[in-house]
Parts: sequence; C-alpha cells; structure tokens
Amino acid sequence: MRQKQRISRRSISRHQQFQDQDNTNKLELLKQVLNVRQEEETELNEQNGYQSDYTLSDFSVQDVYSLQELRFLTTQFSEQCKDFSMRTWKHEMAAQEDYSNILVNTKASLEPLIRYLNNFEVQLKELSLQMEFLQERSNELNQQIEQKNKINRKLAPIVNDLVIPPKVILSVLNDNIDASWTKNIIFIKEKQQLLSKYTEQDELQIKCSPMVVKVLELLKLTVVERSRDFIINQIKLLRKPNCSSQVIQKQLLDCKLIYSFLKENSPELATQLRKAYAYTMRWYYHQNFSKYLYSLERLEYRTVPRDVLLGETVDSQLHVNEYLNLGTRAELINSHSTLMPAQIAETNQLSYYIETGFNNFNGALLDNVSTEYLFLSQFFELYKFDEVNDLFKLIFQPTFTIGINYTKNLIRGTFDIYGVLLCIRLSQLYDYELQHRKIPVMDDYINLQLINLWPHFQIIIDENCESLKKAVPKLAVQLHKTKNTLIPLVLTQQFGQLIAGLLKLTTHKVFETEQTEPLTVGVSRLSNEFEAALTKLSSSFKDSNQKELFFYNNFYLVLTMLSDDGKFAHDIVNHFEKLLQAYKS
Repeated sequence: MRQKQRISRRSISRHQQFQDQDNTNKLELLKQVLNVRQEEETELNEQNGYQSDYTLSDFSVQDVYSLQELRFLTTQFSEQCKDFSMRTWKHEMAAQEDYSNILVNTKASLEPLIRYLNNFEVQLKELSLQMEFLQERSNELNQQIEQKNKINRKLAPIVNDLVIPPKVILSVLNDNIDASWTKNIIFIKEKQQLLSKYTEQDELQIKCSPMVVKVLELLKLTVVERSRDFIINQIKLLRKPNCSSQVIQKQLLDCKLIYSFLKENSPELATQLRKAYAYTMRWYYHQNFSKYLYSLERLEYRTVPRDVLLGETVDSQLHVNEYLNLGTRAELINSHSTLMPAQIAETNQLSYYIETGFNNFNGALLDNVSTEYLFLSQFFELYKFDEVNDLFKLIFQPTFTIGINYTKNLIRGTFDIYGVLLCIRLSQLYDYELQHRKIPVMDDYINLQLINLWPHFQIIIDENCESLKKAVPKLAVQLHKTKNTLIPLVLTQQFGQLIAGLLKLTTHKVFETEQTEPLTVGVSRLSNEFEAALTKLSSSFKDSNQKELFFYNNFYLVLTMLSDDGKFAHDIVNHFEKLLQAYKS
C-alpha cells in the first residue's frame, strides 16, 4: 500500500515541479503542524489505551513536496481517520456502556449504604440533640446535688443529734437491765441536752422538736419505771435466805447510773428507794451477825480466873506458867488471819482465848462495813460525810450494839490480861485499817469498844497489884524459913513473864508510840509494886550481902526475860539494868 502511495506521489510531483518559493515555505509550516498533531494524537491514543492501524507516520510527510500532494494525502488520511473514528467511537461506546453498567450496579450496591448513611446522619443528629439534653439535665442535677449537699451539711448534725433509733427504744423497753442497758440512760441524757441546746436557739426552728420531746419523755418515764422495779427486786432478794449482799451490791453497782437517773428525774422516788434499801440492810446485817454471833458463842473459851494473878498460889484449872507465857497469841495482831466461818465455829471442838471470838466478829464486821460504805458512796452518790454517816448509822446501829454486848460478855469476869490487851490492840488495828481505807464511819464503834476494854484492863492491873501486896506476908514467911537467896522467887518468874508478854504487845508499828496509854501506867505500877514487894521481902535477911544477892538474882531473872524491842520496852529494860547494876557486887 505504501508503494502505491509513493507512486502516486511521484506522479503528482511530475505535474508540480515548478513551485514557487512561497508555497515551499507554507508547506514546511504545514509539515511542522502535522508532525505536532501526529505526536499529540499518538500520545493521546497511548493514554487512552488505543492503538491505530493508520498514522500520519505511515505517510511520509517528509516526502511531500507540494500542496497538491499534500491535499491528496490529506484526503486519503481523512477517510482513514473517519474509518478509524468510527471504530474508535464504537469501541468508546462499548466501553461507555460497560462503565454505565458498572455505575448502575455500583449505584444499586451503594443504595443501602447511602440509605444507612442518611439514616445514621439523622440518628446522629437526634443523638446529638439527646446528648445536649442530657448535658443540660446533668448540669441541673449537679446543681440540685450541690444544693442538697449544702442542706445535708447543715441538717445532718441536727438530724444526728435529734434522731432516736428504734433499736434504742426497743432496748429500753425489752432488754435486761445490766451494765450495757445503762448506755440507754447516757443516750437519753445526751439527747435531752442537745434538744435543750437547739430549743434555746431562737433562729433555729425545728418542727420535729415537740415529737422528739414527747418520745424522750416517754423513754424517760420508761427508764424510771424499769429502774424502780429493778431496784425493788434487788432489795427483795436481800430478804431471801442465804442471799449474799455482795452479789446484789455488785449487780447494783454495775447499773449505778439508774439511781443517778432516778435522783435527777424523780428525787422523791429515789429517796424512798434509798430508805427501803437502808432498812432492808439494817435487817440483813442484824440477822446475819446475830447468826454468826450464835456460832461464835458455841466455841469453847478458856476461862482465866483470878488464880493467874501475881502472887496467887492456889492451883487452878489453867496452869499459871502456861498462861503467863504469851507464846503464839501475839501472832494474831501481826498477821492477817482468815476469819472462821459459822459452820466451822459451830462444830469446832478446840478451845480458844477471848481474842479469837473478838477478832472473828469484829473482823467480819470491818469487812462488811468497808464494803457497805463504798457501796453507799458510789451507788447513792453520797459525797457529804453527814449524809453517808447518817445512813450508815441507820444500817449498822443494831449490829454495833450486838458487837458491844458481845465484847462485854467476853471480858465479863475474866482475868485474862493478855486477852483484853489483844482485844484492845485489835481494835486499834481496825481503826488504823479504816483510816488506811479512808472509811471514817466506824470510829464511834471502835471508841466504844476501847471504852469497855481499857477500864477492864486497868481492873486486872489493879487486881495484880493487890495480889502482889497480899502475897508479901506469905512469901516472907517462906523466906524466913528457907533463908535461900540464890534461887529467885516464883513471884519474880511470874512477874517477868507477865511484863515480857505485855511488852511484846507494844512493839507493833501501829501502837508502839502510845506512851500515854493505860498500858504504860499499868506496867509502871506493876514494876513499882514488884520492887516494893522485893524490898519488903528483903527484910527477912539481916545480912546486907544477902539482901543485895537477893535483889540481884531476882532482878537478873527479870532482865533475862525482857526484850528491848520498842521504845517503851527499851525504857523498862534500862530501868532494870540500872537496878541490877546497883546491887551488883
């Protein structure tokens, strides 16, 4: 085909050999234009993915030398282009149809997504509106919460102060009265104080105040009623046989707030209950100590007749030397001995001196007095001495009378100087113990005991002095017959034992400083009477050496028996040492 074209170009060129220069220039310009267009079309086709079978390159434009040839070539090229354009158009249409089908299918596929997105957009707008509404609502709620918090901060203390839990009400009504139940009393007192504080504030008006006042008043009346019944029941228990007052008192002390509450809210009732308790305990102590005294009276007591007096020579049931030897009797005031129970006292077959019965009765009385005094002070809240002393006397006066009469019976007709002095020392120990415990309500009783004991002790001293005087004539007759100056008198031995025993009872820390008591005077009187008796007896010896030897042997025996423990004993020992030195050859 190219060959044919070349032939045609040659034929054309024969007819146009004579072209002017102007046409040549136009032709060159056209070639440049055509070449540019060719390059553009080729590039465009390559970009569009098409490849033409005919291009301008197939026609050697460089070989065109005339316009006629160029027109000819252009005409043929236009026909070819039309043919090519038709094919291209069909191809483009087919591709366009494919694209249209793809678009239709794609659009059909995207319709649900579009609807979903449209619906999502609508929902998103609604959700946005709801979120805005919730935000506004949240702000409103936050403001309301803040306001409520402010109100709560103001009202919470008031509510907590005035609220009365149902648990407390049920406890006041139904629980047993014990130490834990008294917490309800503390609760009611606190509520009453708080309510009074709020009602006094004029700027604070509490609408529930009347209701709270009514509930508290009902609770107060209930507590008063239950407390009254509880105390009455405990008092009734004291009248039952074999009932221990310590157990009842402990139960009352565990709930001592109930009486304090009664005293504040019902003073008259509290006074009546206190009197009821006092009279009940008056009967209780009188009954129990009467029974205990009956048991102590069944003990066998050693009788100490006048035969044990100094200078007596008549045989008695109780050997004089055995009696005058104090032995272990002094241990009673130096040790805290256990009191004898009533059951043992009733069946005990041993014999005792009078200080045993005295110590058991008054020791038990001392313990009960201490316990009762502390109970009266703590439970009834008696802080003034006159109040507690009056109530104490009301309770113990009959019992004290029993104790005084018992002491009188013990010492009546006895010449047991040791026993009487031991009872005196025990009374002084009781007084010391009461001072140590700070219980001053038994002083009158102890003083009354001493008032009964000291005179009897002086009576026994007087009897010994008289007995010494009466013994001198008999002893003088014996000395006149024997003329024995080496052996001390039996009277001297008895005197030494008696003085040694009495001095042992002055060495206790409680009463060793008592220099003005009747014991000091009594020992001095006995010493003087003994020295006077020896002086009278020495007249039986005419020889002065015998007299001095007589004095020396008797004073030496006395000195060996004495101990210088204590100031008073030391003075007595010094006195006899001086006498001994005076007659020492």
